[in-house]
This record gives sequence, structure tokens and C-alpha cells, in this order.
Amino acid sequence: MKQSIIFFFLLFITFRAGAQCTPDMNITVPGIYPDSATNLPPAYATQNYSLVMTAVVPADTQALPFPAPPIPITSIKVGTVTCTPPITGFNFACNVPNCAFPGGQTNCGVVTAAPTAADIGIHYLTVPLTVYTTGNFELDSYTLTYYRIEVFPAGTAGLFDINSRETANIFPNPYSLGSDQAATILVYGTKAEKCMVRLFSVTGSLVWEQSMDIAEGKNTIPIDATLLGTGVYHLSLNYGGKLYSSRWVITR
Repeated sequence: MKQSIIFFFLLFITFRAGAQCTPDMNITVPGIYPDSATNLPPAYATQNYSLVMTAVVPADTQALPFPAPPIPITSIKVGTVTCTPPITGFNFACNVPNCAFPGGQTNCGVVTAAPTAADIGIHYLTVPLTVYTTGNFELDSYTLTYYRIEVFPAGTAGLFDINSRETANIFPNPYSLGSDQAATILVYGTKAEKCMVRLFSVTGSLVWEQSMDIAEGKNTIPIDATLLGTGVYHLSLNYGGKLYSSRWVITR
């Protein structure tokens, strides 16, 4: 059941009531946009930060892996988000009361900040989510801990090339079970350093991890996808004091 519930709210930030925003109604697939693979865009010191996120909430969920009728989702409520370390002027707002996003609807939220030079660096968010069904019954709850906003110095907007910075991705993506293809995590490092690579299910459960030495340049890490089931997974790479994430889809 968790796989069908939390997937649609992975990488979503808490938004307080009263946001003035308009969701992107062209998006119809349940989920949060920007998604987990994109993560949150960077911020720049002395420039006001504002980001509108669209949330498409599913109307129900399936109690996997056991066959059963779908369970209705009345709402997914986003609790109080903390930012570590705090960003100056950091604020959240929802366009729905009490940040309880109704099931089967599309809504939005806004995150704003006014970063200064003192905020330069990476800021990690802690995001609690609670899923409710009929009768205000709590189906599930989970706290997301790997979302981030990176603040860069003033005047550097547009100067950072993703190809010149550390990146981590999984190939092929999507991966088809039974294809006999080799699955590989590809990491580009800017310096030699030990790192921890983890793979999480959409519910946040750790399904695979490996500590390894990253060399400068291209690094490849094999992973046995046949040990995993179909679904959406999230790669987390802790390297050089930074956290990188990527989404991986396994099909059959």
C-alpha cells in the first residue's frame, strides 16, 4: 500500500494555507512537479526565491502486494517542514486549507525565501506526510529527508554547468526486468573521495546500499536489478558533503 501512496508525494515540500498560486492543469499523471529526479532549483544570494509546485493527488491506492479493492484517499496532509540550516525568509504556503491536499484533485503550493550571503550552501528539508482515507482514518505516514535547496553566491545564476559538477544517474532508465541488460549507476566525480550509494523504495525503505571509493571522472557501479521488483526507486548518493538524487523506474 505504501508504494502507491507515498510515490505521488515524494519530493514535495510543506506549504502553509493561503498560497496564491495556479497549478499546471496540463499535468494529469499523479505526482509532484518538479519531480524527485529534478529536485528543487537552486537559489542565489540577494535574489528572492519563489517556486510553484503542482500536486496531482491520486483518488485511491492499492493495498499491495495482496489483491484487494482500491482504498480511497481523502487527503494527503503535509506537516511542518524544517530547513537545516535555515534559509533567510524561508516560508511555505498551500492553496488548500491546513495543507491537506484532497484525493483526486490537482492543487499547488509555493515555497519562498530571501537568501543572503550567509545562506550560501546546501539546505536540507524534512517533510512529514500523512495519508488519510474515509472517516479520517490514517493510512500511512512518512518523513522525507533528502530534499534540498542549494544557495549559490550572488551573480552566479546561469554560470553552473551540470556537466562540470558531480552527477549520479542509473542506466537504463526505465529498466525492463527480463531484458538481461546490465544495470549501472553512473557517477561523475570532481575529486577522489569515499561515498555512500543507497537505493530507496518509493516509501523510503532502504533496499540497497554500497560504500565505495569515487575517483575523479567517470565511475560505474553495477547493481543487480533482478533482486528488485517493478516500481519506482530513488537513488541517493552522499558524496563530497552533498546529496545527489535520481529516480529509477523498473518495469516488466
